[in-house]
Order: sequence, then C-alpha cells, then structure tokens
Amino acid sequence: MWLGGGVGGIHKIYGQEQVIRNDSDYGDYFIDEHKYEELASCAVKPFDVLISLVGTIGKVLVLPKTARPGIINPRLVKISLNLNCYRANFFKAYFESGFLRSLYANESQGTTMDILNLGMIQRLPYPLCSVAEQDKILEVIEARLSEADQLDQTITTALQQAEALRQSILKKAFSDQLVPQDPNDEPASELLARIRAERLAPQGNLVVRRKGGRS
Repeated sequence: MWLGGGVGGIHKIYGQEQVIRNDSDYGDYFIDEHKYEELASCAVKPFDVLISLVGTIGKVLVLPKTARPGIINPRLVKISLNLNCYRANFFKAYFESGFLRSLYANESQGTTMDILNLGMIQRLPYPLCSVAEQDKILEVIEARLSEADQLDQTITTALQQAEALRQSILKKAFSDQLVPQDPNDEPASELLARIRAERLAPQGNLVVRRKGGRS
C-alpha cells in the first residue's frame, strides 16, 4: 500500500527514516484529516513503539510525549504497551539487544533483504519483570552507555592528539630539528639528489657483484 503525502497535511507519516534515526521529528510527509480518518487503524500516539520491518530490521523508536499525531507506513509495525506494566524504553533495549536479534536472524533473512513481520515478533520470548526491576535495568544500561560514550570521546581525543604529534614529528624531521646536526654531514637535499641521479644512471655504468665476491 502506497501512502501519498506532502508538507500541507496536519498528520505525520512515520516511516523507517524516523525509526533508524531514532528521531520522531525527522521528515516532512503529512496527510490531511480525511486521509487520517481512513487510515485510523495505522494511527499512533505518544509512547507507542515502532519497529522497522524491512532492510534495516529490528530498530525501535519510542514515540515521545510530544510526538505529532500521525500514521505508520507499511514498513513499520506499531506496538502499544500497558505502560503501568511494561516500560517502552525497556522494550526497546531488549528488542534491540544482540540476544533477541540472534533469535530471529535466520528466519528474517530474505532473498533480497531482511524482513520481519508481526507473526515473527509475536513468537519471540519477552521477559516479564516488575516495573521496579525494569527501571533498575534501564538505570544500569544508561550508566554503561554513558561510560561507553566517555570512552569513545577519550579514544577520539587520543587519536587526534596522536595525529597532531605525528605531524609535528614529520615537520621537525624535514626541518632537521629532531637531532643535533653535524655541519660536516651531507645536506639532505644533496643526498636525495645523488640517490636520484644514481637511480637514473645507465645500467652499463653499474658494477654487478657475482656470488663469491667476483665481479
């Protein structure tokens, strides 16, 4: 089913681009009120969970409280949770985990691209734990992600410093600043010129050393 849209409508069309970017505000495709009423079964609301089904499968977007009213296109599936029992962000963290991906990986492989469907999603196992446990798990995940972000920033800074040091060393090397210079040494420019001349010299001028030390 193709869903037409444009910038003139008032109800947003949510597609994979929002889910993959994890940004509900991204994109500018909308439909009018009449079309929105026709597609009421595809309507979404804040805190609904959207899952990508085609290509980049298994990505999850939790619509925020400020999400615009709208519908999903056929490449997504919508899940509405009982938020008193199940945290939407807990569902997202679990569904995007390597463990759950391993469970549907083989079944979702298509001939041209990976595909998920609602039946496959329904057959997956889901943990049932208290809201307090979910909140604690989310707290630990956030702490670990924060540590990973800090480590990533540390690595990025170290790589930048290493590159700056490399450039500094190269600059000093080519300007004879790395070690004390002997005024009796052959200048590098003359050495390079001599090496270049030797490479260009006719082969007849070269002395070939044979095995055994005889020429």
